[in-house]
Amino acid sequence: MVVSELNLKQKINDVKNYLDKEGKPVKLKKISHLFFEKEELPIQFDYQDYGIELLNFYEIIRKPTYSKINLEHIKESYLISQDVFKKAIVDIFNCVFLTRKVYVFSYSDKTLDFIQKQFKNLFFSKEPRMLELCDIDFLNKVFRILVTENHFIIDKVRKSNELHFCLYKEDYKSYIIAKHIASLVRNSNKLHLDNIPLLLKLHFGLEIDDLSLIKNALIENSERFHIDENNYISLTDDIEFLKKYFRENLTPWDEALKLYYDAGIYAVIFTGKEFPLKEASEYVQTRPYIYIGHTSGSLSDEIYEPFLMDLGKCNELLKYLKAILTEEQKTKEIEVLSWLKENTKISFYEEKTMIDYQVYLNLINEFSPIFNVFKNPGNLFSYTLEKKYENFLEKIRK
Repeated sequence: MVVSELNLKQKINDVKNYLDKEGKPVKLKKISHLFFEKEELPIQFDYQDYGIELLNFYEIIRKPTYSKINLEHIKESYLISQDVFKKAIVDIFNCVFLTRKVYVFSYSDKTLDFIQKQFKNLFFSKEPRMLELCDIDFLNKVFRILVTENHFIIDKVRKSNELHFCLYKEDYKSYIIAKHIASLVRNSNKLHLDNIPLLLKLHFGLEIDDLSLIKNALIENSERFHIDENNYISLTDDIEFLKKYFRENLTPWDEALKLYYDAGIYAVIFTGKEFPLKEASEYVQTRPYIYIGHTSGSLSDEIYEPFLMDLGKCNELLKYLKAILTEEQKTKEIEVLSWLKENTKISFYEEKTMIDYQVYLNLINEFSPIFNVFKNPGNLFSYTLEKKYENFLEKIRK
């Protein structure tokens, strides 16, 4: 007997209530036994309209009937309430963010494996074999939930020339909004407040329809923005803003390398007791800004990638610092990043449209950092640094 459409809908509602109560995935085979006669089981039915998610093994997901059910899939399929599913996803990432401020993901096996592992640990720890729940559709669904549930915000960035996605907790929303508004205003000199939501969506994929969120972001970053009586937004002076920002946002390297994934400009500030270049010890005590840098990629690209390639691709900070530390330690190799972590902090300002080159040069002129030699005619130690670098190159070539 084929069940009537009305009766089928009632049974599906019963299934939804049952799944809500269970609070976990239930095999479709069990659902079939509890609620349906064999002939009644809906062969082609979209459960999502009734607040129910279908979870499959990977080989099932690859089939064209992703959200449909066929009898042959019964043994390998699960149903879960959408409310339970959403809560599970949010809970998983809340746990992730206990130890980090940003989670970077891409459409890669590594990201899929991570989510799959977390989901399996939550619901399928007793399964004898690994559930392969994840494909790209599943991943997209996961992150749509994170954004629409208003717990997280996603930002697109370029990392190692590949598109990545940074997932932040909700309390970073003002930070992300302000960062992108700064880029928009920089390209247009000034923008009207009413145009910001559409531009955020077009340029950065951020769907923020609530103008109050944008206003709050501007207010919280009032030192960066000026809003006139007609609601036109412009930027404050770059140099004065960055000088204050650098002073007030010193960050340990370990935290900064995990947090900053976008283009930007940064200052490295000496906080140690003994500077390795003796000739500059007194100078650094009064001018602790030892380097001003800018990057079109992430901070980790700027710091880590050069060591994976060769010294010639390092920036001036890494190049000269390695030469000095190697001479001091009398060895060929020295962990420059370890020294930086122990003796300096970094202040990094992210902006999607990198602050223009003239601002970078003006900052170098303002601070005259010891490790900025190129484009810094006022550097009192450029000759000393170049000689030490030449000696270092001679040593490693022997």
